[in-house]
Amino acid sequence: MRPYSGIPAMSVKIYVDDALACLRQLPDSSVNCVITSPPYWGLRDYGVTGQLGLEATPEKHITALVKVFREVKRVLKPDGTLWVNYGDTYASSVNGRPAAEVVNDNRTFRDKPFSTVVGRLKPKDLVGLPWLLAFALRDRLGFYLRSDIIWHKPNCMPESAKDRPAKAHEYLFLFSKSPRYYYNYTAALEPVAANDNGIVQHPNALSFARIVNEPERPGHSDSQHGITRGKGNSRSFRGGGAYVHSQNFQNSAAVERKTAGNQENISGLRNRRTVWTIASRGFSEAHFATFPPELVRPCLLAGCPAGGVVLDPFGGAGTVSLEAERQQKNSILIELNSAYAEIARRRIMADGGMFCQIDIIRPKAQKTGLRLFWRWLRRKLWF
Repeated sequence: MRPYSGIPAMSVKIYVDDALACLRQLPDSSVNCVITSPPYWGLRDYGVTGQLGLEATPEKHITALVKVFREVKRVLKPDGTLWVNYGDTYASSVNGRPAAEVVNDNRTFRDKPFSTVVGRLKPKDLVGLPWLLAFALRDRLGFYLRSDIIWHKPNCMPESAKDRPAKAHEYLFLFSKSPRYYYNYTAALEPVAANDNGIVQHPNALSFARIVNEPERPGHSDSQHGITRGKGNSRSFRGGGAYVHSQNFQNSAAVERKTAGNQENISGLRNRRTVWTIASRGFSEAHFATFPPELVRPCLLAGCPAGGVVLDPFGGAGTVSLEAERQQKNSILIELNSAYAEIARRRIMADGGMFCQIDIIRPKAQKTGLRLFWRWLRRKLWF
């Protein structure tokens, strides 16, 4: 428990288990927000039985992820959001060995453990996996695909390719379970450019997703609560943003869209854009796929209410829980690799997590038919 009054103790639950199996044990509509980065296809072999990313084809990989995200949708509250970070890859030949073939090497991964030149993919093809996943979640599971965010990496890894631009970004997709969902965009505002005379929403306003042509309910004034309702007709709605009822707006780089509760921008802040420039960070421990807290922070601020619960079904080194603890929000991590689960626990504790309740939960050993048989036989022989 936190020793000082007024600040509630946060809960961090770390499940050391397979993501799909663990999600099936969680209750319906129990988490407010999901922020995650699934294992990328064909990139690394972590040497853990049941890991994702080693499927033979991109299609099989997407199918495996869809099974996981079907359970994610079930445990997500009706007004919850899903944020998925996923990077692309190029079809190429083997560049390493499977972890099982590595001897006297304490690293738990191997880059490019198998050839990704399969099916219709030709050598050098960009696979397009982020969009394959995004469309699968939208079309197969019924998620609302709300935004494609570019994570621009100013310190991207150098590449040897000289026949294309160097890759310096990954995707972060925002999905919602329902057309109307929790989204506190004022909590994730960004600074306005020096020459931008924009308009931002009033700091006390809370923005929910827009409902097309929905009138105000009797006794419920939207303007009182700072809720923005707008139309989404593409024929009269160009350039992004939103507008309220029949209110017109100017499509100008120097003017932000006016919505209910907005005021002239004297704060120097504006609604966050879809290109986030965030430097990637090195990590001294064994996990090589950590994403920076700065990438998680705006997702948590906008998508998870105070005291809410955020879930990461591919917990890794625990960045989501680390940032959730800083924002006084509860979190659930699911991580197949017990070593990474311990890394996550240590990171949270070192960051001040001594004031939150951290539980590492391991699945109970399942008794197989063979084990039950030998147990029965031993009892028979003993007695």
